[in-house]
Amino acid sequence: MSTKKKVVVITGASGSGKSTLAQKLAEDLGIKPIITHTTRPPRSYEQDGKDYYFETEETFFKNHLVENVKYGNYRYGSSKEGLEKAWEHNDIVSIVVETQGAKTYLDTFKDQVIAIYLAVDSIEELKKRLIKRGDDPQKIEQRLKSDELKRDLEVPNYLQGRVYEVKNNNFNKMLSKVEEIITEETR
Repeated sequence: MSTKKKVVVITGASGSGKSTLAQKLAEDLGIKPIITHTTRPPRSYEQDGKDYYFETEETFFKNHLVENVKYGNYRYGSSKEGLEKAWEHNDIVSIVVETQGAKTYLDTFKDQVIAIYLAVDSIEELKKRLIKRGDDPQKIEQRLKSDELKRDLEVPNYLQGRVYEVKNNNFNKMLSKVEEIITEETR
């Protein structure tokens, strides 16, 4: 395996399985996620400094952000310090970002990026997943109508040919495919 630092960038629509994939890569392959920043309130099961750095609108922009996005009413972003800190511990790390963030990582870190786009068959499938994970029903409806979700439902033109598109209709099959991609890219 190459000793060159790599970042597995996981992107796709909300509810496509990005965070679950990142958790499984950490468990199975030791590919730890970069901790990112958000201004949204934590979900009941999330912890500050473990799942996200939960920020205020003011503290969010004090970070040296690689990318950031406003998704709904909240900001999300990753910092250079977060990436460097992750790379201190592991040569291969992961990050979950929306498609604009994936483009920024590809443009900034080029051949150090292994970009994975998780695809799902329908908005109905996404809605089921968002309900199952416990999102607020009103927020689900807002998210399903958002321009960001419509943009992220398929690989945007600016990512065509730059990402591996992997269907997530069966989690174990998807995971196996992603692990094959990472193995091939890190030889």
